[in-house]
Amino acid sequence: MAHPPTHPAHPERVCWGCDQYCPADDLTCGKDTVRTPHPVELFGDDWNAPSEPESPDAITRSRAIEALRSVLDPEVGINIVDLGVLYELSVQAGAIRVGLTLTSPACPLGAQIQREVRARLLALKGVERVEVAEIWDPPWSAERMSDVARSALGVGA
Repeated sequence: MAHPPTHPAHPERVCWGCDQYCPADDLTCGKDTVRTPHPVELFGDDWNAPSEPESPDAITRSRAIEALRSVLDPEVGINIVDLGVLYELSVQAGAIRVGLTLTSPACPLGAQIQREVRARLLALKGVERVEVAEIWDPPWSAERMSDVARSALGVGA
C-alpha cells in the first residue's frame, strides 16, 4: 500500500483520501469519495515542521491553566478560567504566581476558591510554591467571560 507523501510537490492539492492530486477547492476526491484535506489546508504551511521544544516553565504554565479549569466558582458553577477571574499566571522555576479577582468583592467563597487554586496547582509535578493574590483593578465584568461561560449563563455577546 502506498503511503501519502510527507512533502508533496503541490501539498495544497494532494488528497489523502486516494493519494492522488485532487482539486483543493473540490470537496470530492478523484475516486468519488469524500475528499480528505491535506494537513497543510487545515494547519498551514508549517504543519510538518519540527517544533522547538517548550521550556519546562511553558509546559507547567499550560498544565496550570488546564488544572485551573477544574476550579469552579461555586455560586455559578463555571470554572475560573472561563469565568474570566484569572487575571495573571506566571511560572518560574517551580513557583507559580496567580492573580485573580472575584465576581464581587463581597463574595463569601473567595477564600475557598483561593484554597482550591493552591491545592490544584501544588498537585502539579514540579510545582513547589504557589502564591495567590487578589486583584481588584480593573474590576471583573461579564465581558471577561469566554464564549463558553456566556452561553452557559445565557449572557449575550
